[in-house]
Amino acid sequence: MPSLVLDIALPAERFLAVYQGRANRVLLYSRDGRKVSLPAHHLRPFLRHDGIHGVFELEFSAAGELLDLRDEGSYGADVLTEALARLDAEQIAVDLYKPR
Repeated sequence: MPSLVLDIALPAERFLAVYQGRANRVLLYSRDGRKVSLPAHHLRPFLRHDGIHGVFELEFSAAGELLDLRDEGSYGADVLTEALARLDAEQIAVDLYKPR
């Protein structure tokens, strides 16, 4: 089956338009640059308090019908914040600029 990988970073405030009835589709771009107009209700199972964030695989038929949407590794803003807080910027800078 054909599939696309989508990196989604959609804040909850933006997804609110769906609940307010102002939107029913979400426009996304796959990693290979293809435009995907996805009915928003397919993303609802992945909605967290901070929005929808992660890597998703969209599987579709040859006719373009959605067959499956899988979460291949979600992350929330809280996870990113914690990971960034643990980074040692000085060490990263040293590693990046270390002569080889």
